[in-house]
Amino acid sequence: MTLTASDVASLSKSLSRSEIGEYICAGLVTIACAGEYVAEFKNWFTGGIRERKERLAKRSTLLLIVALSLELICLVRTNILSEMLIGSLSEKAEEADRKAKMALGNSTTALTQSRTAEDSSSRALDESSTATTSASNALALASGARREADSFERDIVSAKEQAAKAESHLADALQKAATADQEAAALRNRFSDRTLTDGQVKSIADEIRPYSGQEFDVTTFWDLREPFQIANRVAGAMIVGGWKYVKPESTGFLLGGLAGVEVWVHPAAPDGVKKAADALILALNKEGIAAHKKEQNPKNPIDLKIHLNVGTKE
Repeated sequence: MTLTASDVASLSKSLSRSEIGEYICAGLVTIACAGEYVAEFKNWFTGGIRERKERLAKRSTLLLIVALSLELICLVRTNILSEMLIGSLSEKAEEADRKAKMALGNSTTALTQSRTAEDSSSRALDESSTATTSASNALALASGARREADSFERDIVSAKEQAAKAESHLADALQKAATADQEAAALRNRFSDRTLTDGQVKSIADEIRPYSGQEFDVTTFWDLREPFQIANRVAGAMIVGGWKYVKPESTGFLLGGLAGVEVWVHPAAPDGVKKAADALILALNKEGIAAHKKEQNPKNPIDLKIHLNVGTKE
């Protein structure tokens, strides 16, 4: 479909408005991501009230969905308008080129007729003059058509550049949204409690079962919920694996600042005890529970038990 000059101008304006819409939607995506961050990790605008934070998180999520949807719609509209504009300009360029070739052909024919007419009668001279005038007009038309074709080619290049910019803006917006989601997920994981599913408990038990009968005890921050719960899950996995829990003669306690799981072994303990401790550390780390080995004071009496100190997550 061939568009008029006014149609091309209208399409160009619509294309510009679609690009502006994409910029606005990208800004809304940024605002929505910021709203989710505030709702999850800050007390700004909510006063720390849970209901307000949940309401802010929901509204931010809805805004993010709507903004991404509108941005996709704007991108699709931009691509459609660009294709229409490029298609129309291509058709006009082809038409102009065809006219130029036709005009050049006409001029050649007219010049041939004028040379033949010069050898005829006076009436032929008049016809020759007329033919010469037609040839001049044809050459002028050809020149104008060539200029118009050049202009259309420049417009096509410009339209393609605008389409490429629009695609680049969308890719940047999607990348920013993905990065924001990854950062939010990392922050949620950082501040969440350590957990062990039943499947993870079974996996730990299977890994340490070759050392069934190994004695152990556990010390943790008894008054802190998170380390106390994960200590129970770890001890449960060890018991399922055939290890024997030996209750200490007196309840121990940990000093503040301990993070992760410490597995204490006497340096002079038998190889079987050391290998059991290494297997336990490997199994815990494999399931996302940070654990590392610690050696008791070599001057202490040789101890065949493995002692676990379960600290906080970080």
